[in-house]
Amino acid sequence: MRYRCPICESELSEERHREILGDNVEIERREIYARVGYTLYCAQCLEHEMVNLLFAAKISHILQTNKPKSGAALAEYWKQIDHFWDKSLRSTFSQLRRPLANCGITIPPELDLLLNDSQESRDRLVHKYFRERAAYFYKPEYRQVMLNELQEMKELFERTDRMLHTIKDKYTRALGITKEQLKKMQEAIKANMDTEAIVTEWRAKVKLD
Repeated sequence: MRYRCPICESELSEERHREILGDNVEIERREIYARVGYTLYCAQCLEHEMVNLLFAAKISHILQTNKPKSGAALAEYWKQIDHFWDKSLRSTFSQLRRPLANCGITIPPELDLLLNDSQESRDRLVHKYFRERAAYFYKPEYRQVMLNELQEMKELFERTDRMLHTIKDKYTRALGITKEQLKKMQEAIKANMDTEAIVTEWRAKVKLD
């Protein structure tokens, strides 16, 4: 049987796996808990990318159907966008799927299948995974089954996220949002800086003509 290193995820032989972790059951269990946490993190990143895509599509839709033509209309436009953003961030995976299918975004069949699988895996992980695998904690080979399952879920979430990101990029480019601006936002978030000024700058540069 082959194992994955909990640090670098490279493949390990059973002997090397034991050399690193020993026979300490608690260490292996903590490895499972850590992997669950990281897999849930990937699921939340996927949900956030769904929100990002909906946000970009919503802006595009408003600009195409009802462009603001005055200062008051522009202020109302951003008010609607902010409300939509806040509402989307409060939505669950399944609640995000419905507007994603009804906002004019073309979802390729492959991505639709990935979204279905991701939703099923996310719900399983959140609601029943530990209950289903309760007995697996008692044997090393079963604990490795859990780690392999969690690795597959993580890779599924990441693959789905990448496909959504590709579609979202088309909308952001059309709105005049550049990679440099996105990088600036990422750096500000990493530095725990206030991002309001960056958002204001973006809004001033969104193409309205």
